[in-house]
Amino acid sequence: MGAFYNSICLPGSRPAEVRRSVERWLLGRGFRRSQEAVLFDLDGDSERSVFLVWNDRWTIIYFSHWGEERRLIRELQTKRAPLAYVWVYDSDVWGVDLFDAHGFAGSFSSDPRDHQSFADEVVPGEQRPPLDPESMVELLGLDPELAPQIAATMKKVSPFQEEICQELCALMDVQPAAASYDDLETGKLEGTLEGWNRDQWVYFDYHRALETIEGDLDLHGVEIDGAPPPGWEEQATKQVRLSPELQAEMEQMRRRARFMFFVVRPISWLAKAWRKLYELSFFRLAPKESTEPIRRSPVSVERTATATRHEVRNHRHGVRMLLPAGVEPLEVSGKPATVFSFRCGDTAVVCTARRLRHLWEVLKPPGLSKVLRQEKFKIGPLLARHVLFELPPSRFAPGPDHRYLALHVVQTYRALYVFLYRFTGSIEPEVEELIRTAVESFREDEPVPGAVRRRSLGSAVR
Repeated sequence: MGAFYNSICLPGSRPAEVRRSVERWLLGRGFRRSQEAVLFDLDGDSERSVFLVWNDRWTIIYFSHWGEERRLIRELQTKRAPLAYVWVYDSDVWGVDLFDAHGFAGSFSSDPRDHQSFADEVVPGEQRPPLDPESMVELLGLDPELAPQIAATMKKVSPFQEEICQELCALMDVQPAAASYDDLETGKLEGTLEGWNRDQWVYFDYHRALETIEGDLDLHGVEIDGAPPPGWEEQATKQVRLSPELQAEMEQMRRRARFMFFVVRPISWLAKAWRKLYELSFFRLAPKESTEPIRRSPVSVERTATATRHEVRNHRHGVRMLLPAGVEPLEVSGKPATVFSFRCGDTAVVCTARRLRHLWEVLKPPGLSKVLRQEKFKIGPLLARHVLFELPPSRFAPGPDHRYLALHVVQTYRALYVFLYRFTGSIEPEVEELIRTAVESFREDEPVPGAVRRRSLGSAVR
């Protein structure tokens, strides 16, 4: 999959003005500003988030919900603040839209037959005029000598359209604009933000959040209606039993997937290798400084290796673990909810953070599964729970009949930390023991005394 990104760029340093506009807009839609640390992935229905990046020349906005950006742009359109909307679609098409107080002041797409910005909005042609570089530099207050260079950039051709978009942003001296909200969230722009200020605001739907209730891990049970009925494995299999025609069609799809894996994927590898050679000036006489930003995750995980253990620490969440010998730490993404990842033999364990109010969802058994084991325990002052499920047979994933899903849940004063892993074929007691040892080493950097139990609802609206 190619690159997708979009950003809203306003000339000048306008963080306070933009903040007021965004808050006024979201306040009218029932959202309130959150004061809590960003520890979880956004709830797509009840939360919104904005990254703001600015310096003396530009203010850049990255919004969490791209489908609502057109409405946000309308909120930002004023006589004092024209703006540019920069976007790339799947590395195939790039473009820029210019707005003034009246609407579109100019619009450019490298391939309008393939894609245009705000494709869901029907705009008559006369209300969406072509982008004129001379008008663009005048409206945005750029050096008039840039107009011919911008015009030449708009005519360029490349197999990777984001590279052309990056060139345009470099001409405008707004390099971070060639990025997405996800790039900011995962820390991929750390190497390109020197000299820029950055801030993030998260908003939540106040009325919706008030309907939630927190749980207590020590009191909450695994929601099962007694033991599974006799013949539950056969019942699960019957629910996914397919007609011969559909089975034949699915087998044909599997053959196509295998073809894609063994034929098309090597072609993709060759394309990536060609691009690397191209970037190393294979076709260029002079070396060119790479425009790829330094990717540094905002989740800083430290590893201190000794003869018997690894220490891993997540600074965003303020938690740490000691991994015993035989357990190796793995890289984690920069997403807020991703905390730790490690491997024990062939079993990978991922730890994610969940909101306290989602306890019922965390402990809800998968459909038609059977609870083989559940145990309450403590890790110092922290409440913890271990649950092992046997999953029903799957006709869609041929392989061993027995599949198991296991989780450890640790409750702190502000989050549930869920360690999730699977076994296929049989349960491995020695692996379970190592994972349990690692989980029992979980610690908070600054634990809050007496805060492990239920908090008041008012303190956890998010």
